[in-house]
Amino acid sequence: MRPMLVLTIIGALAGPAAPCTFGQNAYYIVVSNRISEVQPSATIELWAGFDADLYAFAGSALDFHASPDSGGFSDPHRILDSPGTKDGDVAPDGDAVTGIISGQIHCPIECWPDRDNPILVWRVTWSTADFTLRTVELFTETAKFDVYLDQQGNSRSYLDELVEGSAQIGIGCYADCDESGALDLFDYLCFIGQFNMGAKGGDCDGSGGLDLFDFLCFVNAFNAGC
Repeated sequence: MRPMLVLTIIGALAGPAAPCTFGQNAYYIVVSNRISEVQPSATIELWAGFDADLYAFAGSALDFHASPDSGGFSDPHRILDSPGTKDGDVAPDGDAVTGIISGQIHCPIECWPDRDNPILVWRVTWSTADFTLRTVELFTETAKFDVYLDQQGNSRSYLDELVEGSAQIGIGCYADCDESGALDLFDYLCFIGQFNMGAKGGDCDGSGGLDLFDFLCFVNAFNAGC
C-alpha cells in the first residue's frame, strides 16, 4: 500500500508538473526528471500554446536541439497523428531531432472541438551514461507555426510572434533532489514532494510504480553520497 504522505515539495521539479493556458504563441518544454545513475533517461514533452483570442492550434514544423553532450535523443514521436505529420529524425550525434511536423495543418476545424490550449504535440527521450554534474540546454527552432483564426478553418502563420521553447536537463547526483550541491533534509522533502505528485522523479527504483521500495532506494542513494 502506498504511504499516505502530505508534505509539500521543497525544491523544483525538472519541469512544470503540467502546462497551463497561456496567452501567447509559444512552446513549452517539460522535462520529466533529473538524470542520474538511478534514472539515466528523461522524457521530454513539447507543448504548443497560442493566443487566447485565436481559435485553435493548427500545426508546426520545427527542429528540436540539445547542447552538445555525450548523451542524446532517441524515440521521437508525434502525439497528434494526422496526414503529413512526422516524428522527426535523430541527428547522428544525437544532439538534435530534425524535420518534426506536428499538429493538424490543413485539417478541418472539427478536429478541435475542445480547443485545448496549450496542446501536447511531441515527445522524445534523452539518455546518457555520463552522470557528471552539469546541465544540457534544450531549445526549438521553428520553420512553421500555424493557428486557426476561427471555426471556419481559416489559419495563418504566427511564426513572427512565436516564443521559441527552452529548458534544461539537470544531470548529476539523484540524492541531491533540490540541486543545492549538498545533501540534507531538504533533499528528503524534495523527494517526498515528487513522490506525492506522482512525478517520475519519485520512482527511484524505476519500477514504474511508486511504493515503499522507492523510499528505500532514495535512502540508499542518499547514504551513498554524491
